[in-house]
Amino acid sequence: ELLTKQVWDSRNWLALVVLMRNTIFGRLWFILELSFARRATIQCGIDSIPWTQFADVVALFETNLNAIRKSCGLSLNAEGGLPQQILPVVKILKKLSYLVRKTSDGTVIHRNLDLDKLVSKTSHFEATDPRDTIYAVFGLARDLTNISFAIDYNREPLDVFTDFVAYSIQSTG
Repeated sequence: ELLTKQVWDSRNWLALVVLMRNTIFGRLWFILELSFARRATIQCGIDSIPWTQFADVVALFETNLNAIRKSCGLSLNAEGGLPQQILPVVKILKKLSYLVRKTSDGTVIHRNLDLDKLVSKTSHFEATDPRDTIYAVFGLARDLTNISFAIDYNREPLDVFTDFVAYSIQSTG
């Protein structure tokens, strides 16, 4: 509790909650952009913070949630956890750590998951076009060179999903 008071007062924690409720954090394309960004920055009005520092603040928030909740009067969900509106930020932070491996300068050096796993792991993020639940993660796929179908927005979503399922079955045996 002392740590949370020393770092920020309740106004700043409440401002963080408001920022974390932004719908951008629930968008699938946002994950893709963060995965390939060498240096990402969160900008809100005239204020900005490097993504890495933002991630540290969110981790501090999650770790000290009960103390922050008491000092700020935040309500939790029915299970005593994070409010539903700010869960996407926490999910992004957890997903980014295993989607790709980067060098210290932000260069992607390894894609960790095949397309079928990526689609499964990112399925709860929103996409305006249903085909983007698959297409948005193509660039993150470890098996990108083996994928037997191409990104084609002229195709019907059902055809894209059918091709994806066929590819997944074929690639997993």
